[in-house]
Amino acid sequence: MALEIIGAGFGRTGNNFPKLALEQPGFGPCHHLFDDRAHAISVYRNHVAKAQADVPASRLLRDEVSQAWEPLCAFLDVEVPDAGFARSNSSRQFRQEEWGEGA
Repeated sequence: MALEIIGAGFGRTGNNFPKLALEQPGFGPCHHLFDDRAHAISVYRNHVAKAQADVPASRLLRDEVSQAWEPLCAFLDVEVPDAGFARSNSSRQFRQEEWGEGA
């Protein structure tokens, strides 16, 4: 019986690193939520819906990263940093790296 390894990544890190970290030394194939895009999207949407249902609105920040620091800092009641807002792992980059779209 062959051993199948299922990499955790979507719920915790949202990236493909656990899959690659197991496959590169020879523990593969490693199955990952990103192997099934429709399932990953469904899991994500269900997670968001559950958070919105379970967390009081006053304690839940629904933020769009395009809004930069202001909503996050207002929610946390802190000053907006002088440093520019960190921008990495864009949707475009993510789709290219994780799902091979537009490469």
